[in-house]
Amino acid sequence: MGGGWRWIAAAGVVSAASAARAEPRVPCSARSASSRVLVDTALEGLFEDEQLRLIRLGLVGRVHVDATLRQHRVLWFDDDLDAQSFDLTLTWSADDRTYRIEGRPVEDPRHLALERLVFHRGPDADGVLTVEVRARLQVVTTSSLRTVAGWMMDGERSSSATRLLGVLAQDLTLSAQGRCEVAK
Repeated sequence: MGGGWRWIAAAGVVSAASAARAEPRVPCSARSASSRVLVDTALEGLFEDEQLRLIRLGLVGRVHVDATLRQHRVLWFDDDLDAQSFDLTLTWSADDRTYRIEGRPVEDPRHLALERLVFHRGPDADGVLTVEVRARLQVVTTSSLRTVAGWMMDGERSSSATRLLGVLAQDLTLSAQGRCEVAK
């Protein structure tokens, strides 16, 4: 287990880096249009310099987005009227030196406007409607960390090392959420 000190050093570096992060956010605006709700949203600060560097080195940034249209009900649980989930991938094109989300060029991934979302509210929806958007970014996965760990430990494997890899991968996952009220 000669590489144990390397794990402790790696965990310290990751913890220090995560402590210095600014909170990413998902601003949104929503408006009602007939029986639909149109939502414009963006990912702000979800991609940091370190994640962008890893993407330029060839890793893929994977973003999972969940969005839900809710109707507020007084003295009862809110009602989910419609929901959407989708995944996005951010890559680096060495040919034209640009980031690409789903193959389309992106000017600045730190401020990433998403395509407009369209929800169906249904005929009985009235009162206060809100939209909640959650995004989760993962650039480094447990399997990619396992490969790096194999290099560091000269092929040794242990259950504690595998658990540490999972913790590190989770620590390198960024999440953000936003909520907005639907304008009539």
